Amino acid sequence: MANQPIEPVHNNAACEAVLAGTREGTLVMCRDNMPYAVPLNHAFVGGRFYFHCGLRGRKIDLINANPNVVYVVNKFLGTEAPDEKGRCHGPWQSLIAYGTARVLSD
Repeated sequence: MANQPIEPVHNNAACEAVLAGTREGTLVMCRDNMPYAVPLNHAFVGGRFYFHCGLRGRKIDLINANPNVVYVVNKFLGTEAPDEKGRCHGPWQSLIAYGTARVLSD
């Protein structure tokens, strides 16, 4: 399914329910076909994610070169006992947000 468009989910209430109580995720960026993923703290306000970071560095360079990003939030809901085959799969909720990043200044 390479290069297939991803159908967005427009159910903000469901997405915001996943985000409730989360404060971190992974920001994924790319330049020259080289991906870069970095864990970050976030604030989600008014339907937008906000991150803080230094004024210089790899994240800023990558955002300036290619503002298209993906942000992944995982919410672990607790521990589940192993099943009869010994597999242990805890309950998760995940959110994957596709968007455009930009650097804000005060």
